Amino acid sequence: AKQAASWGAGLGSVAINLSGEVNHDTAFKNSIVDQGNGNYYSTHWYYGTNGYNGAGADAPSWKTALGDEQVLVKAAGNAGKAYSAGINQMATATDTDGNLILDGQMIIVGNWDSQNGIINSSSNKAGTVCTNFTNGVCLDAAKIKDFYIMADGTNVTSTSVNGGYVSMTGTSMAAPVVTGSIAVLHQMWPFMKGKSLVQLVLVTGNKNIAGYDENVHGQGLLDMDKATRPVGATGLPTSGRTDGGVSAVTGGANVSGVSAGQIVALTGVMVLDSFERDFYIDLGDMTQSVDTRTASVAEQMGAVNYFAPYLDKTQSVAVPVTINERSSVTIGAGATEGSYLGNSFSGTLGTTKSSSTVYANYNYVNGGFYAQAGLGITSVEFDKSNSMLASADRVISSTATAGYNINDNWGVAVSQPVTIESAKMDYNVPVARTLDGNVVTEMRTVDFKSSSREIDLGTYYNFNVMGADVSTFAEVRTGVAALKDAIETRVGINANFKF
Repeated sequence: AKQAASWGAGLGSVAINLSGEVNHDTAFKNSIVDQGNGNYYSTHWYYGTNGYNGAGADAPSWKTALGDEQVLVKAAGNAGKAYSAGINQMATATDTDGNLILDGQMIIVGNWDSQNGIINSSSNKAGTVCTNFTNGVCLDAAKIKDFYIMADGTNVTSTSVNGGYVSMTGTSMAAPVVTGSIAVLHQMWPFMKGKSLVQLVLVTGNKNIAGYDENVHGQGLLDMDKATRPVGATGLPTSGRTDGGVSAVTGGANVSGVSAGQIVALTGVMVLDSFERDFYIDLGDMTQSVDTRTASVAEQMGAVNYFAPYLDKTQSVAVPVTINERSSVTIGAGATEGSYLGNSFSGTLGTTKSSSTVYANYNYVNGGFYAQAGLGITSVEFDKSNSMLASADRVISSTATAGYNINDNWGVAVSQPVTIESAKMDYNVPVARTLDGNVVTEMRTVDFKSSSREIDLGTYYNFNVMGADVSTFAEVRTGVAALKDAIETRVGINANFKF
């Protein structure tokens, strides 16, 4: 078996299965002392300090045969003992510096009876017989339970040596299940080898079994469903290396709608688990549509400055410039904290710190007819730390209104509130990892422009009754991504009494 391990290591083998165990002689069995709590030692003059048949002394040559990346999967044995000794003691064999000789590259497999939901009575359990018990102290750096897992080994059907199939029971049938599982895990994540594969199998073991006792069941029952899911917290790599820092996937974007075609750029994003394994997620659902409209032309009975309400009143200015009796231009500028034009980002997609907007509204009036067209340019400052955001272009926005007043008390209007025409952001997206631990990234651009153009149709009427000014309005909003079915109907009435 040792020669096979050496041969396999030369071929790049990830694991060798050893479905075999030695019978313990009478001298060893009679020398066993139970210390309780799953711990045993041998008083035998040789076995007590070297392991049965010199398992401790044999561990260094096994380590050489295995190399640094191959796992020894060992059947626990079928003597029905509360402990797993013999060759199994190599798993806990420790050198004079206090280090495991096999460096965690060994896993011991017990026989689970899935039909009855118990460990098979013939299986050796997860108790530890100290490999080197000297002067009343166990010098082993670990215990058998630390490397013990169970797998189906009762009435397992497999191929027969003479052809056909045969059902057999024993830890020799359970061990190959674990060996094959390790091979599957390595195939899924080729960089995982040696003790990292052992630890993955162990930490994902299913302990939700009746009467679970780590000194009997070790780390539980092999659970490949759990082993192929992320272990520990997942996060985005931040240093370009899988063994570097990661940041949690948090926050999102609250924007005035964005098209599905743009969100595609946020799919297939790689995150890493605590074993540096790569998993791929869709961050598209981190983008939520919000209603960013600041005013209603129908409710206010005429053209409005859609830009001004976004800006901090103490940090903004608007200057009207008359062109002629029918035309004027309002030029404005201002700053906003934490958002831009009603949109905000946080966390993985970047965090909005502040924004500054410059805009111009052209106004036209001719009799009862009025119109307005506006254009805005916004610079946004982002906190890019712990995010994928690399850079952001200036945001371009527009607005438009047209309406008609009759006798200064009735009117109709159609308007387009502020629409984001362009808001391109470049993201450095992790998309893969290399075997040597480098993170592969891809620069992707998402344009958070409005997915649809909101068009509002409204009518309003103002009249006086019994000394009170009464104004009514009705409007239909269409193309609003944040609203159900993107349509909203509103009606209202305001009364102003004078005393």
